[in-house]
Formats: sequence, structure tokens, C-alpha cells
Amino acid sequence: GSLVLASGSSLGEAAGTVSVSAGESSSGAGAAVKISSGQSLNTGDVDGRGGAVSLVAGDGVGGGGDMVLTSGEGTAGQGGSVVLSASGGGDVGGSVALSGGIGGGMVSMVAGFASKETQEGGMLRLAGGGSASSSGGRVVVSSGSSEASSSGSASFGSGVSEGGSSGSVSVSSGAVVGGSGSSGDVAVSTGSALSGRGGVVSVVAGSSGGSFAGGDASLRAGENGDDGGSGGSAFVGAGHGSVTGGGLSLVAGDGSVGSGGAVRISSGDSEAAAAGDMSILAGVSGDGSVAGTVRVVSGGSVGGTGGDVSMAGGVGDVAGGSISMTSGSGGASGSSRSG
Repeated sequence: GSLVLASGSSLGEAAGTVSVSAGESSSGAGAAVKISSGQSLNTGDVDGRGGAVSLVAGDGVGGGGDMVLTSGEGTAGQGGSVVLSASGGGDVGGSVALSGGIGGGMVSMVAGFASKETQEGGMLRLAGGGSASSSGGRVVVSSGSSEASSSGSASFGSGVSEGGSSGSVSVSSGAVVGGSGSSGDVAVSTGSALSGRGGVVSVVAGSSGGSFAGGDASLRAGENGDDGGSGGSAFVGAGHGSVTGGGLSLVAGDGSVGSGGAVRISSGDSEAAAAGDMSILAGVSGDGSVAGTVRVVSGGSVGGTGGDVSMAGGVGDVAGGSISMTSGSGGASGSSRSG
């Protein structure tokens, strides 16, 4: 049979309240309140599901009713926890879904505030599920799509600090602690556009006030500490274009009072083999046009001396390095000069 607990309806005033509460205790733990649906004892039918538990707030013209799940406060110890978890299954475990209401309802997850100076704020952790023999679960964070306007933005930021340092933001793939598998990739890319401009990827270090230097921006490939292994390559390339290719600029910062920043491009050293080479090449033209030009120009000065251009071969214990300049050959003319 069924069991129905219901309060009375009202035509003019507020309807009656249904309250279920457990007893208090002055010396032990308070009594628990347990609401459970019925099990299905039909072991031969996979469709024999257990009963559902539904908690539904009431509809209203002025606004729907709220649903509040709050754990108890601990006046001297730890506050109670709120746990939402799905159960495992013989095939696939159950899902947990949190969604805002139609009309653009917000879903907010905020960790607890720390009121004491010795406490840290609560941690918010999003983690995919582990797996005993297959791949671990994914974590997907994506903004909402739109049929007629712009899609939503996704923003990751650390907290603001009024007295100390602000928090860090770390994006890293997982390490491989056993076996010979490759570690995960980290890809930062913007979306493509059919007829508009492609999105911009911007990596900007923080500004600084006073006498401190601004933040550094570092792009570095991975190392290999084993014998016989090579370090990873770092590639910075502009985009291709059907009309004009994209440009690539390496520009040091200006100095208002002091010297401007320096630009240094150097190849790697070697303790046992030849050091790395450095090549500066202009682009090749394939339709009869002029190929790209390589220019090395020092800076000018308004009231002082212009900068120098210096080319020197390397110093060696056996012989110093040479400087060779050769002009390109052509069907009509070509010459060379070396020294």
C-alpha cells in the first residue's frame, strides 16, 4: 500500500506545512532522518529498477519555490558535509547532473570562506573518475552555445588579494609515473571562423608597480635527461594566408628612462659535440617575384651616436671561425665575396 503525508490546501492564506524532524540529544548525536525508496527484488529482470526519490519544490506565478539542502553547523567542531553521489552499477555507474532552470538559470559552486587567519579558504575540486584498466574520465568545461548571438565565454582566474600575493593558475597535463607511455598534451587554441576573423591567443605577463620588474613570459620546450635523448623543439610560426602570410615580430620593451630591452637569439651549447647552428632565411618566391630580403640594421639616435653592426667569427683553441658573405647566383649575373 501507499503512504501519503500531505498538509491541507488553502484558498486565501498560506497552505499548511509538512515538517519531518528527528529528535535532539543533550549528550550524544542527534537522531537521523532517512528517506529511502523501495528496492526491487526481481533479480531476473534487468528492468526491475528500484524506486525513485523525488524532491520537488512547488510552482508559483510569482516564482517557483526554492529547494535548500543545508548541513548542520558545528559550533566547536567541523560542520556537516553535503554529499551528492550516484551509485555504481553492473554496467555503468549512475550520473550526477546539476543544471540551471530554463531562462538562463545560474549554477554556482563556491567553496567555503575561512573566517580565521590561520585557515585557508575551501578547495573546489573538479576531477574525472579513475579507471582500473581503461582511460580515466574526462573533465570538460565549456561555455554555452548560441543560435543567433555570441556563444558564452569561459574564464579561469585566481582570486584577488588585498595584502599578499594573488593566487596562481596552473594548467598542466598528467605525468606518467610508470611504463613507457607519453605524457598528455596541453593545447591552447581559439575557434575558427567561416567568414570573420579568427580568434586571438594572447599570453601576457602581469604589470608591476614601483621598482619591481614586470612579470616574465616564458616559452620553453621539454628537456630529456637521459643519454641519447633529444630535447623538445619550440616552434613559433605565423599563419598562412591565400593573399599574404602573417608576420612574426620579436620586439623588446621600451625604456622610458633607462635602456630599452635587448633581443638575443642564440643556439644551444654542447659539451661533447658541435654547438647548434643559427639560420636566418628570407622566404622563397616561386612566381617570378623578388624573394624576401634579410636586413640587419642598427638603431638610430636623435642626439647621439647610431648603433654599430658587428659580425665576428667564433674564438677557437685550434682555429677561429670565418666570416663568409656570398651573393646569390642568377641567370643574368652573380658575384661572391668572402674573407
